[in-house]
Amino acid sequence: MINYHSCRLEDPDKFDGFAQKACAEKHDGKCITHNYGLYDDEDKGSELQALRYKTTIWTEASAKSHCKSRDGTFEPASDESDSSKNKETTMKRMNKRSPFKPQAKGNYRVENKTDKEATIYIYDEIGWFGIEASDFVKDLNDIKAETLHIRLNTPGGNVFDGTAIANAIKQHKSKTIVHIDGLAASIGSIIAIAGDETTMAENAFFMFHEAWSFVIGNAEGLREEAKLLDKIDGVLAKAYVNKTGKKEDEIKDLMNAETWLTAEEALEMGMIDSIEEDKEEKASASMFDLSVFANVPDELKDIKKDLNERDLERVLRDAGCSRNQAKEILAKGFKGDPDEREAQKEARLQAERDAQIAEKARLREAGKAKKAKIEKGSAEDLLMKAEIMAPKI
Repeated sequence: MINYHSCRLEDPDKFDGFAQKACAEKHDGKCITHNYGLYDDEDKGSELQALRYKTTIWTEASAKSHCKSRDGTFEPASDESDSSKNKETTMKRMNKRSPFKPQAKGNYRVENKTDKEATIYIYDEIGWFGIEASDFVKDLNDIKAETLHIRLNTPGGNVFDGTAIANAIKQHKSKTIVHIDGLAASIGSIIAIAGDETTMAENAFFMFHEAWSFVIGNAEGLREEAKLLDKIDGVLAKAYVNKTGKKEDEIKDLMNAETWLTAEEALEMGMIDSIEEDKEEKASASMFDLSVFANVPDELKDIKKDLNERDLERVLRDAGCSRNQAKEILAKGFKGDPDEREAQKEARLQAERDAQIAEKARLREAGKAKKAKIEKGSAEDLLMKAEIMAPKI
């Protein structure tokens, strides 16, 4: 069994094509594997992201030393029989590839666990990338309080983990009150309506849609996956019907359209029972990248993006600086007389603002393109079916 140490690069630019070639030649191309596109990031998708060192050739010490010289994060190889360690490593990698790219570490915790009240915070994704049902149910079973508050800020995630969490809430002996503090989207909306009561912050959002899936296989495998998705949609629709009293066909149409609701709209539809007054501690949906969805409200799209050094370097290079000039400016700051420095500072701030505007425009265009692609795909499917079913002469 061949296993590998790993080195995940913090800055791929520090190990560019020339360095990669030299490294491969030096080690005869056998010791290091260069891996591309490991992160879900449009700007880095085609760049080198990690190095891998065969344990049959590199000792941990030599791999760690080589990794350090590349300013990378070293991950030692693990014995495949150590399933818990492998799971932890896999989870770390999966979290970095989350479709929602959270800007902050997820927050899941249990507080105020007394005989009277307890609170569980679910400020994270559901399933692989965040909170798994097994962990939630374990914590839930330890709670004996009369009233259980569950506070939500989640973009959704794995439908089966979310369904298991929702069922566990329904079956719990405590009086359960679910508070939508920031966002209850996708399978998170099923968790939101699982309590005895559902309340929602004035500035929060509620979203429900049809289930998605990613599958690779032959035609029969894809047909089976489609059947499974139909069954899942039927189960989810019934949950919304039971909560709202709406007709199933109406709910399914809203699911198909990917429906986003404000607190007032959710209350009017019957998805929630009350609107909660502003509280001091607010959970923001802006911690998640929601561009994976088609109909994200403008209030959630037009969020100021915190620019990092890499973003600023890209702005400077777009303005005509070479890579070395851009790096030098960021490292040493701008030089010149006070007036010139002030002008340069203003130019830099303007560049940041331009970058933010461009990012917002990109997100809007990506949403439009995705919606157009879905509509085009549907039309092409119908044409293809018509051609297949047409009489042959």
